[in-house]
Amino acid sequence: MAAKHKDDDFQLVPPSPEENAKGSKRDGLTPMMRQYEAVKRRHPGAILFFRMGDFFEMFGRDAEVAAGILEIALTTRDRKGPNPVPMCGIPHHALENYVGKLIRAGHRIVICDQVEDPRLAKGLVRRDVTRIITPGTLLEDTLLKSRENNYLCAVAEAEGALAAAFIDASTGEFKVAFHEGPKAWSEIEEDLELFRPREVIHPAAMDPALGEEALGGALVHGQDDWWFEPEAARETLMKHFGVATLEPFGLDDPAAIAAAGAALQYLREVQRAELGHIGDVSVIRKTEAMLIDDVTRRNLELTESWMTGEKRDSLLGLLDRTVTSMGARLLRQWLLRPLLDLEEIDARLTAVDELVDDSHLRGRIVELLKPVADLERLVTRIVVGSANARDLVALGRSAAELPALIAALEGTKSGRLEELRAGIDPLEDIAGWIAETIVPEPPLHLRDGGLIADGASEELDDLRRIVKDNRSYIADIEHRERGRTGIPNLRVKYNKVFGYYIEVSRANLDLVPDDYFRKQTLVNA
Repeated sequence: MAAKHKDDDFQLVPPSPEENAKGSKRDGLTPMMRQYEAVKRRHPGAILFFRMGDFFEMFGRDAEVAAGILEIALTTRDRKGPNPVPMCGIPHHALENYVGKLIRAGHRIVICDQVEDPRLAKGLVRRDVTRIITPGTLLEDTLLKSRENNYLCAVAEAEGALAAAFIDASTGEFKVAFHEGPKAWSEIEEDLELFRPREVIHPAAMDPALGEEALGGALVHGQDDWWFEPEAARETLMKHFGVATLEPFGLDDPAAIAAAGAALQYLREVQRAELGHIGDVSVIRKTEAMLIDDVTRRNLELTESWMTGEKRDSLLGLLDRTVTSMGARLLRQWLLRPLLDLEEIDARLTAVDELVDDSHLRGRIVELLKPVADLERLVTRIVVGSANARDLVALGRSAAELPALIAALEGTKSGRLEELRAGIDPLEDIAGWIAETIVPEPPLHLRDGGLIADGASEELDDLRRIVKDNRSYIADIEHRERGRTGIPNLRVKYNKVFGYYIEVSRANLDLVPDDYFRKQTLVNA
């Protein structure tokens, strides 16, 4: 597990254009290193990946830490100078693999990329922070455990009460726990042991009374105190949800509002995107589910074996036959927070009984769910703008299964299964649009091209025909213009100065149409 450590100087502030261009005026620094220093000053608590050509470089203490974890060579910049600087680097195309190792080791990463083409740059290439990656705000499938949630936690205190807000940025799940009285801190620890967040934030002025065992290796650090002011947090939440009051969400306590608003603010600062996938926030009620402390969970071996620490030897390992990541995460939540409401328990059991008794229906549902992608996390990536073409194809293929799933649930007797059937949107328009627009096996990156299917765009089809058969295209233009102008020896030619151009002989000058623009005159043309 990642080691717990506090780091109160991690600021989420991009450099100004002036600082990005000039940096500080410290003697002995090259313009590029001044640019690096300008970015690093704003993110002192994170490892900065600084793009230089085909590599991301790290310098100073960042390089020393990263080289050890990534097992790469540590070298020295300006070795013969008065102030040699440790450095290491990785190929830019291998970024995700190396970032994953550092995140799993409990570090935050700032990616500073080149934001202009070096071939077109006048002087120093412009660079800017394009991504901030922290353990509690991950969206990338390669960095997440598919069958477990990945929570960010914000802890706040107001008017003698405590609250902890938990957001899974990858799914949009958003919950708040509120406690007051002499046991408030121990109850917050129980919340942490239940949700197991990867990252915990708190006001910079607070020294949270949280034990190592409760934190479970989470990264802990302070953030701007004003984020945790109840009124500022209230404004953050109301603006995000587009409401005039937080009463419908059950958020009426200042501490709960402070924790929820700070968690949302931090996530927005890190993701640098609209968080439209977070459409709700709920308050955890003690009367809704059984509270099981961490010692009991371990002794009962609910999610992992007491002896081996493995899921396969636990109750969850025995019961988990889910075929989707979404189902696996939901089952895990159900085991950790068993229902207390008798009506809810009966409704769930009735649905389970029907599926146990009807093996044909159960088997049909399993087969229909197998091709379904992790829609919670997939939709999140689409909303925040980090999805690729393969994500869209996965969405289309998953949506294509929904009409058959609705039909399979037709006529079920239990109220819960009927509710689920009625709540499914078949998404036939989306499935059809994706199937018609995107090729079945698209490349991973947009820059690779070839994503859009033939027939989806007449204009694109024409451009592709030009690329594939440019000689015929030029010949067609030549033939068309000869017929239109009456100039029999009109030629379409090319040079590096003008690109493609039309050449006509001086003898046919009077036949040149008005929509031609003269670029150059030669002796005979």
